[in-house]
Amino acid sequence: MTEETLRLATYEAQKQASLNGRYDDSIYKDIEKALVENHNYKPEAIKIKGTETLKTRGENLDLTVTVPSPVVSVMEMFFPTQKDDYVFSSSIASEYIR
Repeated sequence: MTEETLRLATYEAQKQASLNGRYDDSIYKDIEKALVENHNYKPEAIKIKGTETLKTRGENLDLTVTVPSPVVSVMEMFFPTQKDDYVFSSSIASEYIR
């Protein structure tokens, strides 16, 4: 379920990055906004990193979004344990033409 949440939050941003040929701060803010407003993540807990160097048509643009791992049992709510963050990675081809 977490992966699907991240996939939906990054879908439009990936299309925009593909047209621009890279990820930039405005795209990162759109992803963060979607995760905060629609899925109630805390902004300081979200880490986003993408390909920021300009890529031409056909080259890959990579994106990695890291969020806290979800609570999967009721016991974790009362007895929290240190868990690894959930990392979502994806790639899309650049459509940027110079």
